[in-house]
Amino acid sequence: TNLIVSNTSSPAEAVVNDTINVSWTVTNEGNGQTSAYQWYDYVYLSSDANYDENDTQLISKVTEGAYPNIEPGNSYTSNSNIYIPNKEAGDYYLIFYTNNNSYYYSRQNESDRSDNFTAVPISLSVPDVDLSITVNSSPTEALVQGGVNLSWTVTNNGTDVAKAKWYDYIYVSDDPVYDSGDRYVDSIYNGENTPLAPGQSYTKSKSVTIPNTKSGDRYLLFVADAYNNLQGESNDNNNTVAVPINLKAPNLTISDVIAPSKANKSSSGIGVSWKVTNTGDVTTLAQYWNDTVYFSTDATYDSSDIRLADVRKENTYTYSGYYNSQIRAGQSYTRTSNITIPNADPGNYYLLFITDSYNNQGETNGADNTQAIPFEVLNKTNIKTTSATAPLQATLNDTIDVSWTVTNTGLATASATWYDYIYLSEDENLDSSDIYVKNQKQENNTFLATGESYTATSNITIPKAAGTGDRYLLFVADRSNNFSETDETDNVFSVPIELNATNLKVTGADTPSTVSFNETLNVSWTVANTGENRASANWYDYIYLSNDAVYDSSDTYLNNLELGDYTPLEAGDAYTVSQSITIPRTVNSGNQYILFVTDRNNSQGETDETDNTLAVPIEVKSPDLEFAEVIVAANASLNQTFNLSWTVNNIGEGTAFLDSSYSNWRDYVYLSDDAIYDETDRPLTNRTIIIP
Repeated sequence: TNLIVSNTSSPAEAVVNDTINVSWTVTNEGNGQTSAYQWYDYVYLSSDANYDENDTQLISKVTEGAYPNIEPGNSYTSNSNIYIPNKEAGDYYLIFYTNNNSYYYSRQNESDRSDNFTAVPISLSVPDVDLSITVNSSPTEALVQGGVNLSWTVTNNGTDVAKAKWYDYIYVSDDPVYDSGDRYVDSIYNGENTPLAPGQSYTKSKSVTIPNTKSGDRYLLFVADAYNNLQGESNDNNNTVAVPINLKAPNLTISDVIAPSKANKSSSGIGVSWKVTNTGDVTTLAQYWNDTVYFSTDATYDSSDIRLADVRKENTYTYSGYYNSQIRAGQSYTRTSNITIPNADPGNYYLLFITDSYNNQGETNGADNTQAIPFEVLNKTNIKTTSATAPLQATLNDTIDVSWTVTNTGLATASATWYDYIYLSEDENLDSSDIYVKNQKQENNTFLATGESYTATSNITIPKAAGTGDRYLLFVADRSNNFSETDETDNVFSVPIELNATNLKVTGADTPSTVSFNETLNVSWTVANTGENRASANWYDYIYLSNDAVYDSSDTYLNNLELGDYTPLEAGDAYTVSQSITIPRTVNSGNQYILFVTDRNNSQGETDETDNTLAVPIEVKSPDLEFAEVIVAANASLNQTFNLSWTVNNIGEGTAFLDSSYSNWRDYVYLSDDAIYDETDRPLTNRTIIIP
């Protein structure tokens, strides 16, 4: 398939903002018919005869199945009215492009895409349209974030009709010249006022809100057709009118800060307060702003400072329509908050109290929004693990009761919330090799004053990974260093403990001596605790079928049993359990072993893992089904129904049990060209065999 564009029709000249009619023909000059359900044809306006992505799209037209399966040599013709956008006067090209490969909707594959477009010259002229704007009503002063009523008139002073649909914009500016630095206020769409004939005008009125911008002597800019200059004009110099306006704003200042001059690092619940006054001449209008307290290394706020408190000053709307929490000129309010001092190094810092910290309220002076208070961070807290209790001995997986005491030996209250941790270690020192056991949050023991102590209790489970032998329980206060201390080395207290293990052994099992494929049978086994300590873990026993007496990953899983009802298993005690198993038909026949494996997942720590498996010999016998006698007619005609019968004997050593996933099996009869069954044979009948 190869689509080309030809026989274009378009005017040689056009006026911007006018509509012109164009047409084009698309021919399939390839060797095959089109197969896509749809594709798009495009018309672009370009400064040259070559298409690129900077060209202005004027129209896209989808075939949408209107011309399906275009045979080689056949074609279709399209026409459309297109709008010429605002451009400078000059020479351009209309580019007619079918099945543009730059777009997702290029659905038709082609042998050659280089001939999919053609360029046609067109000369554009600008109409004699001259939009001018005059201001009818605009205040000489207003409040920042306050509302104002505006009115303006736009007139077409040219000799041609203004046909585009444009927007009039309003800006706040530092000067009477419209540029990209001006602050947007509002806009209005004038589509209902166009086309605007020569000498005609329209008047707009609108209530707008002055944005949060700087106060003082400014300008309101009224700009006709400001958005992308949608309307081509012979004169753009009179589209803007600047009206002076004096913008007034309140001024929030912060004072009367009450805060301590020093505190211990990580201290919490420290009360602070501050006063905010509107020292400006007008009332605040913002619906809310925030007062924020920061922790800083200097007296100047920057993004590295740490926020300690953030309090919103929010107005309340009343039925009368006013915000009764607005701060009028000369009025003030006081705020309080509790702060937590960061875990910083001891030294000199600042607390920064900032009103309107996110610049929600326009002000005459933002420099007086901050008050910096010198602040000294102290480090006089120290907590120490002074004692701990635990049993002298424990068995792996056992749960034991422990307790520990922590004392504040420093000179300041420990006010942070911290966690105490418990580890098992091979020595008395805490390091990364120690085994985590448990942690406990000490939220009820915070605000621990100098000399005060608390004693915590907990039950812990000895992990199997700790191994047996002489170990230490390490009790660690404030393991995560939630607050700094004068001495971090006395947070650990060690208690010696001897760890022992038990031993589980499969001592016996009861199974039949022979079994067949798919046969389900009951087996039982006995597990004894031959160790000197009780077994407390919750473990599983597993059953496997194996080619040998050694358990490994190649053995066939048969079943498992959870032994939670038999734990803890005291030293010298045993349990006997039974379970049903089914011999899968996928295993080997002959001499095999049933393996009984206790604590297969190693949940219980033991002194000897080698006696957890017991292998019991078993012979797996297989059946062998054979057609013993088949009675069938020697001859038959096509489409003739005839009788046949057959006998099936099991000549194997094992019973033929049905796989539990099936309810029956079937015997099939096929018609074949030879005496060998294959997939080409044709089935004649089948019979369901139900095994009682």
